[in-house]
Amino acid sequence: MIKSGRPADAVAGPIAQVIAHYENGPGKDRSKRHYCARTPAESLLYLAEAAKDHLDAVVLSPTWANAYFFESSALTDLGRIEESQAALHKALELSPWNSWYLSELGYTYEMQHDFDKALEVFQQAEAAANFSPDNLKTIELTHALRGEGYALTELRRLDEAESKYHKALKLDPNDQKSKNELEYIGQLRAKSE
Repeated sequence: MIKSGRPADAVAGPIAQVIAHYENGPGKDRSKRHYCARTPAESLLYLAEAAKDHLDAVVLSPTWANAYFFESSALTDLGRIEESQAALHKALELSPWNSWYLSELGYTYEMQHDFDKALEVFQQAEAAANFSPDNLKTIELTHALRGEGYALTELRRLDEAESKYHKALKLDPNDQKSKNELEYIGQLRAKSE
């Protein structure tokens, strides 16, 4: 529905149904901390964090957190950025080390021109990529690095931005977005000379 241009229908229909299923089902038990993880390493991390805080915890599949993520995506498409951020925060309560969710949150701060906050969140996304599934690790890490690069460019910290884009290109030499941004940085430098 989101891809076919019906984000409001997606939010009101299947996304709301999935969220309600989890909030009224497994999530109803407030005696436990609920997490959603994509990998065994991420699951262990969450269980260890809960144990450190002396909390009982349960780790579920990523479906519940994904529902909040898709809600956020649809809300962004509808131009409802603050609501989108709220949905992403709910996803991140369940999956605090999900690099993709963090990058999407960083993107919403970019949309609000809060580049300092965007940079901070993209840096968290870069660190979280260590827990991404193997088949998504490079994609999620380069996404975070490009986000950092964009925020740094907007903050006119061009040397640091270039470094992030070069790091992304080292991981994926075909990353056209990073190549384009490096060209843009070159143009900015040429204008300031």
